[in-house]
Amino acid sequence: MKQCVNNTIQKYMEEGIKRFDLRETDSLYEIYKDIRTTMAERGMILVKLYDDEIHTTYEEMLTNPKTIASSLLYVWILSNGYAVTQQDISKYFNIHTRTIYRASKILKKYIEDNKLELSIYNYEKKQS
Repeated sequence: MKQCVNNTIQKYMEEGIKRFDLRETDSLYEIYKDIRTTMAERGMILVKLYDDEIHTTYEEMLTNPKTIASSLLYVWILSNGYAVTQQDISKYFNIHTRTIYRASKILKKYIEDNKLELSIYNYEKKQS
């Protein structure tokens, strides 16, 4: 039986959180909840990016659960100063580093467009 895409993303995220011994993950789960809603509605994450070299806007999308989970973890880890590299995540999830880089760029734009908070410190300030 095939699992729901959102459940698959969550499974990969939880595995990554355990593997890299991450703490204070409430802000990460808030971003994931927003992504989960978007995935349920559209089946993908879609953003508009701007290319400085050719001066044009183009659309990029993400649909692969493993790519979304690993890239979301990477972006969140990077924003919160954990000592986990893109290569560590790449090896653990068996995804090429270039894939994580590309997907991270898309997720950062999605997070920015939806005014979500990556930083644990800023997230906790908002909650107080």
